[in-house]
Amino acid sequence: WRKSSWSYYLRECLFRRIRIKDDTGKTQGFLTNKVEPPARAIADIYRCRWQIELFFKWIKQHMRIKAFFGTSKNALKSQIRIAEYLHVLVASIIGGTHVGAAPIFNRT
Repeated sequence: WRKSSWSYYLRECLFRRIRIKDDTGKTQGFLTNKVEPPARAIADIYRCRWQIELFFKWIKQHMRIKAFFGTSKNALKSQIRIAEYLHVLVASIIGGTHVGAAPIFNRT
């Protein structure tokens, strides 16, 4: 095996399998390379990370942001805020009630 191959990496790394019951009683499983933190802490980290992933998925689907122009925190916040404003404005003009805004113009 080549040392750069994925199978070598999997053989050489230590993984931890975690099973946690969430608030609804469903069992969730995680595979991580973090061995020291308690299982609940790792599950909370993954839960927060999943919320962030869902947020960016929603941004890509609804706000048509294909790439971010900056890498600083302020640049990201500004671009997301502008996209939010445009999304609400366009949705209210064309009558998109999925954002909860009333249409500005009535189409007759």
